[in-house]
Amino acid sequence: MGAGCARGEKTLLVPKKATEATAEIERLTGLSAGQFRQVMVLLQGRFRELLLADSSQREDIFRQLFQTRIYTRLEQRLKDRANDVSAQLHRLDEQARGLLSGVEADDRESLVTRIERLKREVERLQEMQVKAEEGLTRSRQQVFEARNLQQQFKALETARKKLRDLQDQQQQLETDRQRWRLAEQALVLQPVYERLRRARQSEQAAQKAVEEALQEVSELQERLEKTAQLHGQMKSREPELEQLKQQQQQLKGYVGRAAQLRLALEARDAAQQAHEKCRESEERQQETVKERRRELDSLEKQYESNATLLQQLPDRQRELDALKQQQEKQSELDGLQNRLVQEQESLVIAVESKQRATKALRAAEQKQLLLEQAWEEGQAAILARQLEADSPCPVCGSTAHPHPARAGDVLPDETQRQQARERVEAARKLQQEAQSAVVAIQAKLEALTQQQAQMKKDAQALADREPAVLASEIAALTGKVEELQGLRKNFGKLKQNRSGLRQSLKAAELRLQQLQQENSAAAQQLAACKQDVRNKQAELPAQFADPGVLDKALLDVDAKQRTLQRQMQDAREAFEQARLALGSATATLETNRQMLQAKKTEQEQQLAYWQAALADSVFASEQAFQQAGMEEAARQQLAEAIRLRDDELLAARTLVREQTAALQDKTPPDMSALEEEYRKLDAEARRVTESLHGSGQQLMQLEKVDKRLQGILVEQDRLHREYALVGKLADVANGRNAENLSLHRFVLGVLLDDVLISARQGLLHMSKGRYQLLRREDVGDRRSSSGLDLVVEDAFSGKTRLVATLSGGESFMAALALALGLSEVVQAYAGGICLDALFIDEGFGSLDPESLDLAINTLLDLQSGGRMVGIISHVPELKERIDVRLDIDTGRTGSRVTPVVS
Repeated sequence: MGAGCARGEKTLLVPKKATEATAEIERLTGLSAGQFRQVMVLLQGRFRELLLADSSQREDIFRQLFQTRIYTRLEQRLKDRANDVSAQLHRLDEQARGLLSGVEADDRESLVTRIERLKREVERLQEMQVKAEEGLTRSRQQVFEARNLQQQFKALETARKKLRDLQDQQQQLETDRQRWRLAEQALVLQPVYERLRRARQSEQAAQKAVEEALQEVSELQERLEKTAQLHGQMKSREPELEQLKQQQQQLKGYVGRAAQLRLALEARDAAQQAHEKCRESEERQQETVKERRRELDSLEKQYESNATLLQQLPDRQRELDALKQQQEKQSELDGLQNRLVQEQESLVIAVESKQRATKALRAAEQKQLLLEQAWEEGQAAILARQLEADSPCPVCGSTAHPHPARAGDVLPDETQRQQARERVEAARKLQQEAQSAVVAIQAKLEALTQQQAQMKKDAQALADREPAVLASEIAALTGKVEELQGLRKNFGKLKQNRSGLRQSLKAAELRLQQLQQENSAAAQQLAACKQDVRNKQAELPAQFADPGVLDKALLDVDAKQRTLQRQMQDAREAFEQARLALGSATATLETNRQMLQAKKTEQEQQLAYWQAALADSVFASEQAFQQAGMEEAARQQLAEAIRLRDDELLAARTLVREQTAALQDKTPPDMSALEEEYRKLDAEARRVTESLHGSGQQLMQLEKVDKRLQGILVEQDRLHREYALVGKLADVANGRNAENLSLHRFVLGVLLDDVLISARQGLLHMSKGRYQLLRREDVGDRRSSSGLDLVVEDAFSGKTRLVATLSGGESFMAALALALGLSEVVQAYAGGICLDALFIDEGFGSLDPESLDLAINTLLDLQSGGRMVGIISHVPELKERIDVRLDIDTGRTGSRVTPVVS
């Protein structure tokens, strides 16, 4: 292993593994190891293998070296195509018979006769249809013209009525026109009137502000007087406030004794509550004892009743089990019937699925057949384009090419062919799965039918009882059994409850005795608390004997004190606020009076301007001006309405005049007679059209069948012509010929000829012009393949003989020449791959000195031509003729290699 450095890194030059080395050598040489040994190496003891191989062995070697499997595939494709064409012809015959049977025709001649007869019938009906359509068109045109004329008379009457209505509205139109003129005059005075109106509004607003200020000053003066009077009254109540403070101090002195009384009252109330609670507990416990005694009596009665009922449970359970077994057998029979119906439906679906899958498989096979046919035609066309005049065809060997193959419009590639094959396999798999499903369902149906028959035989004993009656009996008996089972489950609990209730009654009686003792102690405690309350009440005044009264009195005194203080403070603040507000209102009143005087002056000035403008206008008064005025939108709307009515009146007069002139010499049409005539013609046309449609549909169906028959005939003719070519090519390519030579062997023979031509010069040189290798042309045993056998031509005897008759040295020279020729041809057919080396392992010891010298000269010539020759030999004479060599000496410790360059 060696390594080189690039930028300080190590790079592997030789692979570490044998597989990697093999792959690299195959990439460089373009040959596998076996091909390399056959082409580039003459092994010791085996150099005659290729030379002496029979035709079949040499065929295997050449097929591997020259990759000629495409010709084998071409042979098979031609054979498959011939079989496919034959199958297509058979299917087309079946299709033609099926089409004729579908239209009840014996042959195509009877079908053509029926088509001609229907064509004459269709032509007759078409002529009748044309005449009917012409009459219907004329009638339709007359009705259309009559309707237009009738509509014109109606339109004239409508226009006259509209004109009369518009003429009746003329007086209102003149009134609206006068209103519009006055509105236009009022629009001129509107700016002057608007200034006067705004001045009047300003004066009114100023007058209102003065009046409001006067009102506010008056109200504030009254408010000041009232607050001053209230302030004086509050100052006179100051002694009352001192009296309340003294009363509050006295009441606070009774608070401690009142607190002790409150505690005594609380203790009395607590004792009272405890006594009531004990008494109520005693009464409740007495009721509990009575309830426990009643419950125990009821439970004893229930216990005895349930024990009697539970003795019936075994008999009822046996009756129920027998009825359920009968019901289960009926249910199984009904379920089996439903499964039979479901499986029959599944069988119908499966059969339909199988039919669809079969149809899809046939369609996929037909598509694949067409695709393969197109591909084979394309391959034949590719070979045909390479044909040259007077040159043999690589397929049939003929030098005449009268009808070279041509490709279709589309040439499928290998991917499309593979996809078509995959689609066929997928369709076939689906068809097989559908067939398996049908068989499985049929088997299941047969098993279910047998099971149903056996169950019906077993269920004959139930025929006398209806399912509904049986179900009713089971339901009733089930309810009774469940009820008894529930009693059995609860019987143990009932027994436990009876024992527990007895114990509970004893505990309740003991608890009643305890509560009676507690109630007596609570009554004594209550009497002591009541005496303590009477003692505490004697220490307070009579009115405060109740602590709540003292608390209320304290709260009342405190509230009165706070209220009086707040009233005195409010009186002082109200008096001060009223005094300040009166001063501010007085100043505002004076300002508003000055503003009012300015607005009056402005209003008088604008009034003078308005009176002057009104005198110069068409209006007699301000009221007349206001009545004439309009909003801008209303005024424009009125003007537009006047214009529209004028235009409408003019248009109505013009329309009446034009329509009267157009209908001057015309009279209203009789529509009933015209429409009746049109309906009759339309019915006749429909009848003819329906007859024509029926005959036409029948004719189209027969013509469609005839067209398909014509297509089948054309396709059959094309397939016959194709089979004449493809069948012949298949026979020739597959060796069914006089020479018993297939296409593949023919190609290998041509390649072998090229190899022998290349090897001939070397063998002639090494044998001094005596020997040359030839391919055997005659046919041997027709039961075996031939065409690749070798013979050697001896120039000294002028005869050819088998290569096996050569001596050892002659065989080595012939094998060496064959190897050299094969190397040259393989390089040529391998696309220019350069094979620069040849290795020979022994063989030179069998040559005489002159032959050895010729062989070495031949190898030296190869070397001088740029090729490397490696020789493995023990012949001493070779050392003198080889300039660069490796001498290998063996010893006890191993072998030693010595490079020699002379």
